[in-house]
Amino acid sequence: MDDSGTERKKTDRRTNKTKKAIKNALMDLTAINDISKITVKDIADLADITRKTFYSHYADIPSVLDDIENEIVKKISTIGGIVGPALNPYPFFKELTELINEETAYCNLLINSPVSITIFDKIKKILKSKLIDIYTSGNMCINDLMLGYVLDFTAAGLIGVYKEWFYSDKKIMLEDLTGQINLIVFGGLNAITI
Repeated sequence: MDDSGTERKKTDRRTNKTKKAIKNALMDLTAINDISKITVKDIADLADITRKTFYSHYADIPSVLDDIENEIVKKISTIGGIVGPALNPYPFFKELTELINEETAYCNLLINSPVSITIFDKIKKILKSKLIDIYTSGNMCINDLMLGYVLDFTAAGLIGVYKEWFYSDKKIMLEDLTGQINLIVFGGLNAITI
């Protein structure tokens, strides 16, 4: 009987558990310290691992941030499309809001880290791609010359609104904000259809 598959599952589970502990430790430490002052030793101590274990999974602290960023971006890229008879983007915004609510701590960590520029660029690219898919599929006539610019503007605006919400005192519920964004985007994008 071959136990290599079972052993691999145990190793994968241990690896995932260790990586999660490292990410959570980094997140907890950023709540009390500036990220530039956090050391690998601080993370290892809080995660209850050795520095050697940390380095067996990550090269440095920025690589932990990259891993968190890639997980968030991957989840965003799996959000469903903005489909429907009236091209209503609300289902997309609703899923994006649910993801942000689930991952608020990690999103806050990324937004307040040196990698915030790259995550916003990646998310903007995903949003633009999804919007292009929707507005170029189906039976809609769209001014192709303007579409790229309008979708760039729309994606950047969406990112700006979510970013501002993260930096705010969050007096507005994210779900309410999402509803307002839906109205603006729905009206604005449909205005370019011919």
